[in-house]
Amino acid sequence: MMAGKRCFQKAISLNATDEVAGVALGDIYEQAGQYSLALSLYRQATGTRHRGGFDALARQLPVALTQIACVVGARVVWAWRRLGFLQLKLGKERKSRTGSSSSSITSTFEEALQALQMVLRSDKLDVECWVGLGQAYHSLGKFVASLKVLAHAITLIFPSSEPTNASDTVAPSSQTIVAGSSMATGINATHLHGLWSAAAAAAAAGDTTAPFQPPAFAVDATYQIALVKHMLGLNNEAIVAHKTILQFASENYVPSLHGLADALLSLARQEVRQGLFGRAADTLMEAVWFASKSLAVQDDLECSWKLLGDSFAFAYQLPLHELHRAAHATPDSHPAHSASGTARETFAFFCAKAIDAYTRALGVATKVAAELSGSDGSEAHLESEAFLRHDIGVVHWHWHRITRSSASISNARQSLQHAIQLKPSEWRFWFALGLCHFDEPPLQQHLLITAIELLGDKPVRGRSSVECRESDGSLTFDSITQVDGGTNQALVWSALALLYGSQHRDAQKGWELAENALEISREMDAEFALPYAIHAGMVLDRQASVAEHGGRLPVPSADSTAFTWFQRAVALNLPSIESNLGLGHSALAVGDAAAGLFALLKFVEFYPEHVQARNLLALAQESHGQFKAALSTLEQAISLASAQKSTSNNSNNNNQALEQQLVTLESNRARLLCRNEQYQESAALYDRLQQNQRFALFLEAAPSSVLWDEPWRFAARAYHCSQRVRHW
Repeated sequence: MMAGKRCFQKAISLNATDEVAGVALGDIYEQAGQYSLALSLYRQATGTRHRGGFDALARQLPVALTQIACVVGARVVWAWRRLGFLQLKLGKERKSRTGSSSSSITSTFEEALQALQMVLRSDKLDVECWVGLGQAYHSLGKFVASLKVLAHAITLIFPSSEPTNASDTVAPSSQTIVAGSSMATGINATHLHGLWSAAAAAAAAGDTTAPFQPPAFAVDATYQIALVKHMLGLNNEAIVAHKTILQFASENYVPSLHGLADALLSLARQEVRQGLFGRAADTLMEAVWFASKSLAVQDDLECSWKLLGDSFAFAYQLPLHELHRAAHATPDSHPAHSASGTARETFAFFCAKAIDAYTRALGVATKVAAELSGSDGSEAHLESEAFLRHDIGVVHWHWHRITRSSASISNARQSLQHAIQLKPSEWRFWFALGLCHFDEPPLQQHLLITAIELLGDKPVRGRSSVECRESDGSLTFDSITQVDGGTNQALVWSALALLYGSQHRDAQKGWELAENALEISREMDAEFALPYAIHAGMVLDRQASVAEHGGRLPVPSADSTAFTWFQRAVALNLPSIESNLGLGHSALAVGDAAAGLFALLKFVEFYPEHVQARNLLALAQESHGQFKAALSTLEQAISLASAQKSTSNNSNNNNQALEQQLVTLESNRARLLCRNEQYQESAALYDRLQQNQRFALFLEAAPSSVLWDEPWRFAARAYHCSQRVRHW
């Protein structure tokens, strides 16, 4: 081997463009992992001895000489080809190790792009180079150009797919390829599936016994098309492309199993944003299935375990009843199948599965980090471990949020603290830990301010006067110019506003600090919806709840202000379902029953067991004259409230609140019975209510909160229409 290597080196020294010696010596270098020597060999043959050498030469030479250089380059196609694919390989490996694209990685992909273009100038029918060129564009973030190139590759792989003139599609530069009007702008995934199907049918007609062998590079091209479609947000197209590979090439092709699960999860997120919760739950079950199948084939990939964890963790974005329905509809062999009896138990099952998957990913990451100890990749894998700890902590937090488990919040804090130890400069970890310490306001303030300082890369205490809560419970700001803007800053400032508005000892001082923090949040990002919604919610918190009365509150300026803030948040595409409750509340208060009805319907769809929301929805339906629907909604609210009261083991004060809530609901039901001309039932219910001492308290508040008419007017009408004379 050594003697042969020396012979090839001697041959190259005599003729740097010798293909036989160059290919053989390149193979020796690459097999030994001596990539720098291989690159030097290929660059010497092509006349580009350093990165970007060809571009520099092209800028310096006149057009005529550039054309001559292209002709000379065509004589060493083997070197351009090897240079392009080796740089493509090295770029992917470096990007995988670091998890990001640095300038050096970008230049690696750019050199691969230039080299592959040189090959295609000499051989316009080289399918592998077209696919490689598409990968290079993809790696550089030029997705449209990538789709165009890959679409042309498909025309070469499947000749029946509207072939184009190859001489028209080869571009001398990346700019020409992007702008080339003669090249296909992409390929429809359904059409792509049809090409595969036709090729399989033709192969079966020729030989029914032999398994179908996909055309050369068909899998690579189709897979790259699926990836680019996914990156462009065309999730349905990506799903079809991945399923095409699994159907016709190999059902155990791990890249497509992983890519399909990822595309399905993205589609589920998209469906949630559209309010299609049932479809999103079904899509999630499919994503979990393919992510699990990928791991059944190959279980040593951190990214696959992470994807499975992300899929299970997505459960917290779905209504519990839809998650429960979809999970129970799966077969027993499905990894998401849960035999639990309640929706909350199903949610806990998904949280446990997510944590288990993240923990498995953590094990793989830890193993890889140990193997790479001291190398460039070890730091990247330690960072990966930190983010996995963060993911585990977030799942524990949502587990606590739904189940109120003390063990979950303790585990969440522990995981996030570990993440901070691994990467103390990451603001997300401090922010998440701050949310977990909701019961310790001073510590929560410290954690949130640390997140702000990390985001702004400078202390909040620069020109500001910060006084921690331990001293006098205040935080004041002299200036907001000492921190940089951005959506992340706006998010943390919004969390601070919630802290001050709900936890400050002095309610008025807390309100002032919260308003100040929200003003800063809007300064950070005027298009960020959350601070507007929080401001609206804080305004409503200062008003008496509609649900606490039998009628509508007067229309004070505060309700109008809240409604205006909520409208602004909705206009900015606020993703939070929870804000629909406040929006519906404020809309009813200002008399916009249509907006209130729409918002409350969305909220109740997500939280069907929310008593206050159902009561408000009944009021909105009543205002639209939907008396039967309103009565049905209210009766469901009463059933839920009665169940809560019967299972409540809380303090006496809480039980009294539940009893008062039931009286309020029953009073509204009596009114709706009257509106539905069920006078006997209405009168009987008013009789029972009059014997309840809490109803007297309700009547005392009624004159200041008139909804449609005073409660006693409906009572009088019910008694009169039921031919029972009674004076109130």
